[in-house]
Amino acid sequence: MNPFLFFFDFLKSQPGWALNFTLAHVLFWLYGFPDLSEYGYSNTFSEQGNIPSGPLGSGGGIVTLLIVCVMSLVWLQKLVSHEYGKKEDIGMADQDDDYD
Repeated sequence: MNPFLFFFDFLKSQPGWALNFTLAHVLFWLYGFPDLSEYGYSNTFSEQGNIPSGPLGSGGGIVTLLIVCVMSLVWLQKLVSHEYGKKEDIGMADQDDDYD
């Protein structure tokens, strides 16, 4: 099986998870990573006088890191368990017949 077709099929059948994965990484790399790389997880004051990270800080670095880790694990689990050519069943097909 072609891995590109498999990956495209996965993205096509899981667009919500793919978007969540992408946005989680965008948030982390734009906001969380710069704070963590510059200040670490400490109560170091920035030039503006605030604490961007650490126990007394805003938590932007740690929160975005947690979000990207959880989202990556969920997304990888979905990717590994994906069956080629099968749409995700959300359990509504049986209920649709009741409204006809």
